[in-house]
Amino acid sequence: MSEEDRSSLYDWLREQTGEHLAEYVMSCLLPAPLTDVATKSDVGKVKSEVAVPRSDVGKVRSDMGKLESRFDRLLLLREADRVEMTAQREADRAEMATQREADRAEMAAQREADRKRSTWFVGSVGIALSAQILATHFGWIPSGI
Repeated sequence: MSEEDRSSLYDWLREQTGEHLAEYVMSCLLPAPLTDVATKSDVGKVKSEVAVPRSDVGKVRSDMGKLESRFDRLLLLREADRVEMTAQREADRAEMATQREADRAEMAAQREADRKRSTWFVGSVGIALSAQILATHFGWIPSGI
């Protein structure tokens, strides 16, 4: 609305309703420069640029349906992978538990074998030292060696 139109409207409202109400109505009508006002032809141009042909809408809907079916398939594949990974994890845990038990048994056998060897070694060394001590004591081996 131009400044001249606003002035004319204010004068008319003041005559019809009074100055207080005229000022209130004019304060509700924000002034806009004429360059910001859109004409019917402007609106028509924008509408024609934005308008989407119906065939394009159908194609978009068809493409959306394809995307939804692909997404559903991906969800199914993801769930199948999740189930497979869970089963694989359980199988790995069972295998690792079996391996741990086998390792524990092997270590226990190794400790027992080491214990027996050390017993024989200590016994053999003890007998050899005892024999040397006795031989030295009885003079069978010179004590200066």
